[in-house]
Order: sequence, then structure tokens, then C-alpha cells
Amino acid sequence: ALAMGADAAVLLCDKAFAGSDTIATAEALAAGIRHQAGITPGQPLPDDTLIICGERATDGETGQVGPMIAALLGLPVSTYVRRIETVERGGELSLLVERIVEDGFERVRLALPALVTVVKDINQPGFPTLAGKIAAKNADVPVLGPAELGIDPAIVGLGGSPTRVIKVFRPKFSRDTRL
Repeated sequence: ALAMGADAAVLLCDKAFAGSDTIATAEALAAGIRHQAGITPGQPLPDDTLIICGERATDGETGQVGPMIAALLGLPVSTYVRRIETVERGGELSLLVERIVEDGFERVRLALPALVTVVKDINQPGFPTLAGKIAAKNADVPVLGPAELGIDPAIVGLGGSPTRVIKVFRPKFSRDTRL
């Protein structure tokens, strides 16, 4: 991301995060967002804040973390977004998003600050430049854990996870057919 033009990066990494389910992951990420914004729990994010999350993670594919982050931060959320437009009315900036729904598309207006989860079709990223790669390689990326985020380690990781993955498998589809 830095090589492609992101202004800054932060890595949330600590043994205390190991084993986090979607709830504990959302807690850690919400704390990271508050930390970057310089606010404490209960304080609102700046009005121009847009948090963009992926649709889902490839490990669990639940699609729950983004909406949970929004709930923890008290933000409006829109999921499965494929297009984002900014709209200004009376000096106030808002978003008009197009999201994928079962029978087509839906357009929704969101006040800022907000969180959206996006589908892969939202953008076709370019390739990082050599200068971008060099800048990214030399960038200082702070590593933050629960202590730096000001959160209790008991709410993240395995201890802060009320759910457990017992088994992951691909269902076997079989049909009884007769000739």
C-alpha cells in the first residue's frame, strides 16, 4: 500500500492478538482506528473520515469484521460497495454508494464519518513504481499492540474471542441419481 501511494502505514501485531475471532479482531482494529485518529472510546471520528474495508477475509469469509468495526465506532456502514461518489450539499460532504444486492444494485447515501466494505470490482489497482517501492522499503511502520492501543489484552486474542473454530471443511455435495 505504501509503494502504491498510501501516506502512512501501521501494523497491529502482538502475540496477544493470536486466535482472535471476528469480534476480537474488530475490537483491535477499532482501537487502531481510534489510535490513528487521536481519539478515545466514545469520542467521534473527524467528519471527513471514510474507513474502507474489504468485503471479507479469505480465512473465514464471514464478512463480519467491517460492520462490527462500524458498530464499535458508532458509524453508519454500507456493505458490498462497488462504487463510491462524494456529494456536497450545503457545505456538507456525504457519500453516495452503489452496493450489490441479491436482485441488482442499490444506491445509498451515507453521512460522514462512515465505513464501507468494498468488493474487488471497485477498482483495478495499478502497479507500484520503483520510487514507490524504494520509499515503502525505507518507511517507518510502527508496530502496535494492546498496550500502545490502550486496550485490555483480555478483549482480544483467544481470551477475548467468544467463538471458536472447531473445524473448517468444504461441504461434499452428492446427489442420489437414478437412470
